[in-house]
Amino acid sequence: MVWSVTISPDSKYIISGSEDCSIKIFDIENQKEIFHFEKVHTGEMIQLLIFIFSVDTVCTVAISQDMKYLVSGSRDKSIKIFDFTQRKELFHFQNAHEGNLGGL
Repeated sequence: MVWSVTISPDSKYIISGSEDCSIKIFDIENQKEIFHFEKVHTGEMIQLLIFIFSVDTVCTVAISQDMKYLVSGSRDKSIKIFDFTQRKELFHFQNAHEGNLGGL
């Protein structure tokens, strides 16, 4: 199941985030998939739970206005930043949302 879709600022690409823990990039003009980040939000502990809770579903994707960065958010409480042109992960904010209200 696709959970999130966005269009690049130049309107050339569609980026999708899916329940299968992946992100795909599609070329709109040529109507084809050009890249697939497989299992981007999985870890050892999460893999034990995936079949029960699907905790690593990619729920949202976004691309920066300058098209340098692709960002994903997951049910595993993490956020990842990717280099859009080089198609590689740059940073992983693990447990970015642990339910801590920051002293409120």
